Amino acid sequence: MKRAIFVLIFSLCVQSLLLGDAPAPMMLQDESQELIVYNRILAKVNGKTISVIDVMKRMDLFLQHHYPHLVSSKVARFQYYNSQWRETLAQIIDQELMLADSERLEIKVSEAEIREEMLTRFGPNIIQTLDNMNLTHEEARKMIVDEMIVQRMMWYRVNAKALNTVNPRDIKTAYHKHCEKNPALEEWRYQVLSVRAADKALSEALAHKAFDILQQKHLEFATLPQELNTQMEATSEGMNVALSPELQADEKSISASHKEALKSLTPGAISPPIAQVNRIDNTVVYRIFHLIEHTKKTLPSFESMADKLKDELLQEAFDKGNAHYIARLRQRLGYDEKHMLETLPPDFQPFNLR
Repeated sequence: MKRAIFVLIFSLCVQSLLLGDAPAPMMLQDESQELIVYNRILAKVNGKTISVIDVMKRMDLFLQHHYPHLVSSKVARFQYYNSQWRETLAQIIDQELMLADSERLEIKVSEAEIREEMLTRFGPNIIQTLDNMNLTHEEARKMIVDEMIVQRMMWYRVNAKALNTVNPRDIKTAYHKHCEKNPALEEWRYQVLSVRAADKALSEALAHKAFDILQQKHLEFATLPQELNTQMEATSEGMNVALSPELQADEKSISASHKEALKSLTPGAISPPIAQVNRIDNTVVYRIFHLIEHTKKTLPSFESMADKLKDELLQEAFDKGNAHYIARLRQRLGYDEKHMLETLPPDFQPFNLR
């Protein structure tokens, strides 16, 4: 589960790099610069020391497996190192605790499985690939074996148990909750032409004139105010014609008067003038509604969502089970973060590019 989260985090970092979202100074740095590593001990777990180099090698292994095309980029590696070294350190510490736990179960990995995984990870030219990563064959093999053992421990201690916690009733409950949070809604996209004058009769006459112009000249709704002002210039004293911007509303946000005016319209249609009372000053305003789009958001069927909901529930169960497992491990193995983690300066940055 952690690997999936880790992949997602770095995917976002890579997207930022490739799409130009990274800070400008970083993007101006070129590959001629040197990647500097300030090595030191970061933690001690089960008698093993974890250094900056150990963390860097673990991150290189991740890069080589998921983003091999970026392994040779100093800028990409530097950005990844800087953003993920603390998280990687935490993962290594948890892995060491799980490896200690695996000794009680005597979990083994066969030589055939190791060779297959090494070939999958590093390709047929293993030595050359490892040289490019500054890894020895023994280091790479040890890291791969540890990963495989940890994966089996996660399956045995967490995943297998989590799979039994999600049943059909849970999935149906999740579906009902989804429907409650995302109910079926109608949505309207429309514009409103408002016509008012000092005299109510004149307002009504102007509004009907506007409606006639739309029907006879087939004008675009947006051009109506200008056309109406041109034709009524002689009698324009006290007249106000206003066209709203494009409005979008659903059943939760639309006003009752607007919904009433729109409910009988089809997309593209225009309503006859409707007399409505302005809520601000209680004056009568004649409005013409232009419905641009009307959509109905229907609820997805249970069958179409069941697999997705099951995956989400399983992910929640995996995450909860993993957190519980690590917490129990730390307690049983006497994990003490204050004693395991070395004291680092608050501004410590193990990597630099210059």
